[in-house]
Amino acid sequence: LTAPLHGYTFGNIIYRYEEIKTFDIGPEVSDYISPGKTSLGSLTTGIARDTRDSYLYPLKGSLNNLNLETSADFFGSDYDFIKTTAESDFYFNMIGETVFLIRLRGGTVSTLGRESIPLFEKFYLGGASTIRGYEEGEIAPRSGGKVMGILNLEYKIPLTKSKVFISSLFYDIGNSWEKLSDFEDEGLKRGLGTSLDYNSRFGKMSLIYGYGIDKQKNEIYFNIGNNF
Repeated sequence: LTAPLHGYTFGNIIYRYEEIKTFDIGPEVSDYISPGKTSLGSLTTGIARDTRDSYLYPLKGSLNNLNLETSADFFGSDYDFIKTTAESDFYFNMIGETVFLIRLRGGTVSTLGRESIPLFEKFYLGGASTIRGYEEGEIAPRSGGKVMGILNLEYKIPLTKSKVFISSLFYDIGNSWEKLSDFEDEGLKRGLGTSLDYNSRFGKMSLIYGYGIDKQKNEIYFNIGNNF
């Protein structure tokens, strides 16, 4: 449920219910999760402000989101946790119709005391939509992160006047931690690379090359849908 609040600002409320079955638990996570069937119910409240001049290819403006998700037995859940995520995208028109994008993301998740936080609600970074140049979910503690932060810098260059093809150069930096104080020991992971986007009538398709600076290894992704 989404409703306008004032000007460029919108509010939303989302109820979520899932039945989850876990099985074939690997030894690397057997200390953190048990096989069986559980239910997850939660209520997310959020607020967003969108001043972009276009949804498809913004030249200027910003998009800011703040969401708070609460899971508790009141919502039919076997889990108790609070998850907060925030994101801010800033678009700057550079030369011609090229665009410089700054994207900031952060999040925390904490338990309300009854149960531990489920692994699948923690933060796992790496992959086409977070820190490129790393495998999907490889940037996280073994039991998942409870705190995360990401900075993405991207320079977008339209290759056609219709903006059907768009090339990008990017630099990503961030990490996921068990607690924020772990930042001093684990620091930040960095990736850079380039991408080619094709905006077809069926949606966006992307071919992405990312180089993980800290592991000195590259990754190639083919993505369908909006990742950036």
